[in-house]
Amino acid sequence: MKKMSLNKKVFLFITTSTLLLSVIILTSLYFNQKMSLMREKEHQLRDLVNVSYNMMEVQYKAFKEGKIDENTAKDYAIAAIKSLRYGEDHNEYFWINDMSPKMIMHPMNTALDGQNVADIKDKRGTQIFVEFAKIAREKEQGYLNYFWQYKDDKNRVEEKLSFVKYFKDWGWIIGTGVYINDVQEQIWQTLFQMIVLVLIIALITLLIAKFTINRDLAKVAQILANASGLITKAAGEISQGNISLSERVQEQSSSLEETASTMEEVSSNIKQNANNCQVATQHTSKSLVTVKEGEEVSAKVQTSMKEINDSSRKIADIVNLVEELAFQTNILAINAAIEAAKAGDLGKGFAVVAIEVRDLAQRSSEAAVEIKNLIENSLTKVEEGVSFVDKNSEKFATILGTFQKVNDLMAEINSATSEQSSAVEEINKAVTNLDSANQENATHIDQMAGLSQKMAAEAAKLDSLVDLYFR
Repeated sequence: MKKMSLNKKVFLFITTSTLLLSVIILTSLYFNQKMSLMREKEHQLRDLVNVSYNMMEVQYKAFKEGKIDENTAKDYAIAAIKSLRYGEDHNEYFWINDMSPKMIMHPMNTALDGQNVADIKDKRGTQIFVEFAKIAREKEQGYLNYFWQYKDDKNRVEEKLSFVKYFKDWGWIIGTGVYINDVQEQIWQTLFQMIVLVLIIALITLLIAKFTINRDLAKVAQILANASGLITKAAGEISQGNISLSERVQEQSSSLEETASTMEEVSSNIKQNANNCQVATQHTSKSLVTVKEGEEVSAKVQTSMKEINDSSRKIADIVNLVEELAFQTNILAINAAIEAAKAGDLGKGFAVVAIEVRDLAQRSSEAAVEIKNLIENSLTKVEEGVSFVDKNSEKFATILGTFQKVNDLMAEINSATSEQSSAVEEINKAVTNLDSANQENATHIDQMAGLSQKMAAEAAKLDSLVDLYFR
């Protein structure tokens, strides 16, 4: 069997695509037209009912103004609405029923006038006028789909869409409807025109495609041949580039592994330094506590030395007082001896006592002088001790400040080392992730190399097809 030529294959493909596109366009137009026309009919029904509703309001207003009685107003409204017709054949009408539901006026079936129509159902079992009353009671106005006698044909039933509105003042429901099949006929008329237009456009498109295929197929063959050569060349270059890139990726992977090993050693050293800093900080804190305790003891010794100094000075004052008393006693003894000498024999006993008192005063004075000298020496030593204690306290304060600075520095070093350890761990993780990504890249490169080889093979097939069909 003779193979179909490429020209015919391409033209067949374009023809099939054009027909499918035409079917899609027509289907979309059908549904869009149907929806649009149904919305238009709904609006038309609502506007028509509003017109007849306004006529009813006019008669009710005349009754309220006292121009006519209520029954006359109702008769005028019924007569006016009964005569209303619309549509292409002027067979579309309005009816009125109440909430019971009872038919007030039906221009096409006068036998229903005055009858209770609650039992009237369509072929689906819908109680039509009961549903109208329900719409009026719940929403005052609305739409209803049901089946009804088609115009004057008593043997034909068609689906109908009606709009009803409730006139509260008289308790009436006024409505009108349109048959769905009439809408369908309008849709098909419009669709037929669109089918003719789309077929004409499709035919023109096919003719243009046929002419273009015959003229440009040689150019297409040359383009395909060139593209085949370019694809083959590009596949080779990609394959070579993948090989070179794979080698560089392997080198980078090796370098990353060495870097990761080095970073692990650095991380280990930093962790060790961090631990040492933490231990040193603990020892420094303990030494700082000991120095603070020594400073407190030195302060207590300083206070005690000051108290001893104050007590020694008080003792010196007391010794001076004793020395003064001894001096006064000596003077009194001298005066007593003089008075005893003046008294003669009567004063000899008193003179002896005076001499003893004088000797005692002299010894007390000499002892007081010795005690004074000892106390002054003690005061000198105590003052020197106080001075040494003050200097020692100052040294302790200096040492304490130095230890405090060292402790603060150790704490900062410890914190900085911890941060460095965390940073190095993050770097180590990043290097590990880079190594993993590098390995994935190596895998992808191998896959790309395989794909480039497949692309070269496909390019060779394309070149063979070009030779088969075009050369």
